[in-house]
Amino acid sequence: MSVSLAQDAKEVLKYIDSYWDRIIHKPEDSRGDAHIIPLPYTFIATNDNRNQWKDSMFYWDTFFILRGLVDTKRDWVIPEIVENFVYLFKEFGIIPNATLWAMLDHSQPPFFSSMIFDGYYAIKREEHDKKINRDTYAKSWLSDHIKTVKDEYWNVWEDNETFTHKIEKFGLSRYGDRDVGYALTSERESGWDFTTRFYNRANEFLPVDLNSFLHKYE
Repeated sequence: MSVSLAQDAKEVLKYIDSYWDRIIHKPEDSRGDAHIIPLPYTFIATNDNRNQWKDSMFYWDTFFILRGLVDTKRDWVIPEIVENFVYLFKEFGIIPNATLWAMLDHSQPPFFSSMIFDGYYAIKREEHDKKINRDTYAKSWLSDHIKTVKDEYWNVWEDNETFTHKIEKFGLSRYGDRDVGYALTSERESGWDFTTRFYNRANEFLPVDLNSFLHKYE
């Protein structure tokens, strides 16, 4: 590697490292804005300059963001993010698209179980009080949080009495089912909004990705 390229790479990594501090927020940053649902724990925004979205947390975006924190000095954030999602589900019966009051009527691709496992491994790496057995605590934490995963699976993705996603005829799930016309809510729930993937008819598709995610849950 040339000296110039090595220096450029160093500058890029320095920028990436510094950017984390701009999008990792204290819970109080989610308070005081009428559009945003207040959160009890540290959270991560998608970036630092998206108007009212600056201090909000998105569901599936967060999974990919957390991938960048695994096994780093900042992976302590992962279990706190998980606690925020647990809070949202217990409070509203759904993990919304984002922590915005306007998005409580739809979710996003279910990566909750994957984030919980990331949190579990982060806890196993933490330095706890020596009186506490780290592995025992991590297993207890995992067992407790998997219960919420099961609740989300049955109450949001597979329950026709609430947020109906399952189509009995096919035994498969789709994104959203309450849209008329453009199917914007369904498209937002897929995370593929503002693309041509669903031809503006997202609620008419049985997406392979969603059903793969749910199979992973199972």
